[in-house]
Amino acid sequence: MLAKGANGTTEIARRCFEWVADNLQHSADFKRNPVTCSASGVLLNETGALYCLRGFKNLRDYGWYRIDCHGNKPGIDAPFSPPVERLAFQWMFPETENDFSGILREPLPILVAAIGANSTWDEMLCNLPRGGNPTVHAEPNAA
Repeated sequence: MLAKGANGTTEIARRCFEWVADNLQHSADFKRNPVTCSASGVLLNETGALYCLRGFKNLRDYGWYRIDCHGNKPGIDAPFSPPVERLAFQWMFPETENDFSGILREPLPILVAAIGANSTWDEMLCNLPRGGNPTVHAEPNAA
């Protein structure tokens, strides 16, 4: 559906990004339950945790490109604009937030467990793992 008539993979990625931004709500931004941690859960409930709506897309023309489809609103301007990265929020707490230099093959088990252990968006935010630098198996960023 989103790929029909698209001119290449970048156009498909842009359409998907815009569809998510326009149709799905971030759990904490909209104070919506249930907490979801999978693509199917996000689609079913039309809401998702921050970590499910943020990600990387390997675009043939640009390599790995970090995207954040929270959706634009007053004060937030995060369009799909490769190769320029435009995230909805900047890293504010380097002592408690991790920005990995590589691409994770699988979601961090500690993060999946923390999201799965909470049934409401505000419980989830209060109980996310903080700080540290968990051991991860990351693939090097591809250009």
